[in-house]
Amino acid sequence: MEEVLIDNDIIPKKHELASLSSRIYASLIDFVIQILATIIFYYLSKVVFLTNIFTLLFSMLYFILLESSQRQGTFGKQLLKIKVCNYSYERINIATSFTRTIVKYFPSFLLLIVSILQYNDNGTVANAMFSSKYYWIEIIATILMLEIYSSAFFNGKKQGTHDKLAETYVIKNN
Repeated sequence: MEEVLIDNDIIPKKHELASLSSRIYASLIDFVIQILATIIFYYLSKVVFLTNIFTLLFSMLYFILLESSQRQGTFGKQLLKIKVCNYSYERINIATSFTRTIVKYFPSFLLLIVSILQYNDNGTVANAMFSSKYYWIEIIATILMLEIYSSAFFNGKKQGTHDKLAETYVIKNN
């Protein structure tokens, strides 16, 4: 079996890492699905605050359940023929998927907290970023979000922070 050396680790050639572009396109497909679910929920509820909570919970369940499923990926990943696996190139369990997703969505939790704090301050939902006394939380969340995703561009294994902490790879689904 052919092998490749990446960042001092030997990776079997049959487990080729997914390209960053395929991961980005898969994320865009998943984003469209999340937006459609959000629009439908908002149309039914007409409550912005509840829609924010729904969107976060829906998105987390979407990733946790689909990435730990037999298909090992969200609908975007499935369409682009890539999948999530652990360091042994096996399907991840739900706990690993939960860890990966929590790390990925931690900045979103911070932004939801800001939304809750703003609501409690004035009784309305303020949607303008960086417009409140909680702007520092929004800045931290933005920096964390950039770090979590951009880290994949700066290592040979194409791992974001969420991949590293959950000990996962995204590979081509041959």
